[in-house]
Amino acid sequence: MPRTVQSEIVYDSSFFTPVQMQPRSVLSIGFTNWARWASQHLVSFPQLVRRYGVSFVVVHLRIEYLAPFRFLDGDRVLVSTGVQVDTTGRYLHVTSEVTNGDYAIARAESYARCVRLDSDRGFGAETGRIPDVLSALFDADEQGAPPPPRVLHESLEALETGHPAVAAAANPVVMHRGLCEVADQWSFVEIPAQLGAARETLVARHGGRIPRIRSGLTSPVRCIEIELMRPFFLLDEATFAAAAHHVDDSVAFSHRLLGRDGRLHGLALETFDAPVEPPANALRAPHDDTTH
Repeated sequence: MPRTVQSEIVYDSSFFTPVQMQPRSVLSIGFTNWARWASQHLVSFPQLVRRYGVSFVVVHLRIEYLAPFRFLDGDRVLVSTGVQVDTTGRYLHVTSEVTNGDYAIARAESYARCVRLDSDRGFGAETGRIPDVLSALFDADEQGAPPPPRVLHESLEALETGHPAVAAAANPVVMHRGLCEVADQWSFVEIPAQLGAARETLVARHGGRIPRIRSGLTSPVRCIEIELMRPFFLLDEATFAAAAHHVDDSVAFSHRLLGRDGRLHGLALETFDAPVEPPANALRAPHDDTTH
């Protein structure tokens, strides 16, 4: 079996919205556990850069919520993380599962592309294969993961064709350092919160005339899938463009992440289970404590 690392997280209220664990929290504790796995079975993240001139850039993310779990439903969670190399030798496939000790709450999967760093060019990066000396540290059953799926563009086109948008909104974002990591490049951990901000902006603007989309503010998200094509850097101006779609008896929100020049930096899709009809005052009381 692939090796895993398990950690216990005693959480606080900042890990949660009124309806579920924050997607950002799921990614953050998974990322920390990924670093722990690398330190135990590979090398630490700083050593990857210092010793091997290698880093990894996340290109695909999927967060799936598996069971309801709210702030008052416990006081800690367990996260278990494993890492594999894909068949091309260019990507790491990282899987983290969050449980309450009895059942799974959420699962996060990510693919990270290997990049070679050139310190002579200010740590400029070029894509490449994982060095053999590092690949050799993976067990046999940690080799051969499938390459990352790159089908979200087609999925969004099919969604828009079959279920045209009923409302749209654009949310501008400046990539200040609070949204970046050490290289002054956007942090993938922060992306779901920006998707949520764009969705909530859309619901606030249009939920009064389209009550059904209020579930994007009052109901837990079921799944978030993200594909990243190019990064944003410190002080770059971005637009998170969101659209709402009626899908059967549920709702979905598509997202395009655009640069100031209109270039596409990423795509995302948030899906929700069929909601209970939201109350008429849902927009005025999104954090009613009775939802715990």
